[in-house]
Formats: sequence, structure tokens, C-alpha cells
Amino acid sequence: RNQLINGNFRFWQRGTGPYTGQVYTSDRWFLANSSNVTVNRFTPDPASGLAYGMQIIATETAYIQQAIELDTEGVTSPFTAGSKWTLSFNANVGSGTTDVSVRYGFADKSNFLNSPDVVTTPTQTVNSGGGTYSFDVTIPSSISSTNICLVVGLAFSANSDIRLYNVQFEPGTEATPFEVIPIQTQLANCQRYYESVGGLTGGGASLTVTLSPNGDQGANGTSNLISFATTKRTNPTVTYDIMDVIVNGTGSISFNSTNIYTQQPFGFNIGIFGLASGGYEKSMLLRLDGYQADAEL
Repeated sequence: RNQLINGNFRFWQRGTGPYTGQVYTSDRWFLANSSNVTVNRFTPDPASGLAYGMQIIATETAYIQQAIELDTEGVTSPFTAGSKWTLSFNANVGSGTTDVSVRYGFADKSNFLNSPDVVTTPTQTVNSGGGTYSFDVTIPSSISSTNICLVVGLAFSANSDIRLYNVQFEPGTEATPFEVIPIQTQLANCQRYYESVGGLTGGGASLTVTLSPNGDQGANGTSNLISFATTKRTNPTVTYDIMDVIVNGTGSISFNSTNIYTQQPFGFNIGIFGLASGGYEKSMLLRLDGYQADAEL
């Protein structure tokens, strides 16, 4: 029932922080501030039963939000205009108090791009004792033809040091206990939008290229498919890290470059090019240290 992915901040594929600027932080969660706000992974007291939370330290009003994908561009489904929903979370502050409100609206991206109507709820106050907080949300009717998501987020007042846990967005007017789903399901849900894989040299990401004997110098190359752990929502942008290139065989050989040929929801093709001479068969082994596939909203 929870429409938010990674509401318990279990996954931080991009790293545990600190994050500043308009960037993704914990998986699926976008920090909308350009400066003056820092986000980190926070480990609460083990007695709480929580694995992780999000710590937000701000000297100005802080905005953290998530884009929920719509079924069809420009259509509110799976949400119905006028329907009632509830956003709830657990939170406390390091000291003092923090005012928090909910912002929501249809948009093209997680930063409320081209949103026709951003609604802001009245505030509630979080203190050092913390607790569970809930907000009533009424789905707006205003949507643009290019909108592909409903953005739902929290705004925290300036001079905050807040710790946030178990954020849930569900239908109805009552907050229910946080929905726990299997870890592998939650990871796959995150990886549909972003996947970061490191330490690939032991499995599947090595690419061997054989350069044909030709007696003369010539450019040779080949490509290979590297499959994603989870199919992406759309063609992602792929970046990769090269560990090394190992050269085998006699004669002269040199490594020129690598290139990504295709980036598709299920994987990407990476090629390696070299220059061979001397009339002997030679090969290069490209070993990747990792890749990142980004299909975020």
C-alpha cells in the first residue's frame, strides 16, 4: 500500500553521504536544495528496531522528496483527483524543535518541473522526544500533459537537525503501521530507477577482445552485453569504471578506447578498441570495476 519506495531508507546505493546540492541521496529520495542543507545516513539506537534513518541538517528550509511514477503521461492514474491519502513518518530532532509540512503535486520530474499546482499542508512541530506524525493529502486535479509523476515531499524549517524514519504514503485518512516488504523486493524496486554495481571483476563484466592478425596496424574492436540486475523503467544513462586492461599475445598491441554502444532497460553493450600489428593474434581483456545505470525521474 505504501506508494513510496525505500521509505525506511534501507538502501543508499550512491553512498551514505554527506550530500549537498540538488541530488539524489538515499535511493529514490531527492534533495531539492541547492545549498545550506546536508543529508546523511543515520544509524539509530538498536533498541528502536530501525536499521537506518535520514539525517537532515539545514540552515535554510530543507526539501526532501520522491517522485511516484504515473501509469500514463498526463493522466493522474493510479491516483484519483480528489481522493484522500495519508503521509506519515517517524521523526525526532537533535535539539530544539523543527516545523514540518508536506508538499505534493504532479510534475515532469522529482524537482516539481512543470508542476501546475504544488500544494503545501499546514505545519506540525517535531521535538527532541519525537514521535509519529501524519498529514492529510488530497490528490489535486491539476495535471499537465507532460507530467509523468506525483511528487510527494517534506519541508523542514531552517536551523534543523532532524532524523527521519519510515515514511509512508497510503490511501485513506488513517496512518497504519509502516509496511515492511522483503529486502530483495525493496532493492529491486530501487534498482528499477538506479543501479550501482561495484567489484565486477569476478563475475560477468570482464570483456575479452581478440584482435585479428593483419601484419599491419589497424583498428579492431568488439562489444559485449552486460545485463542489469533489474530491468529499468526506461533506457538509463550508464557510466562505468575501468579497473584495468590486460594484454595477451605477441607482436604489438595498444589499447585505444572503450565505448558504450547501446543502453537499454535490460542492459548495455560496451566495446573495447585496440591497435594491433605484427601478424599475430593478440587479445585485450577489459575488466570493469563497476557501473552505474540511472533511470531516475
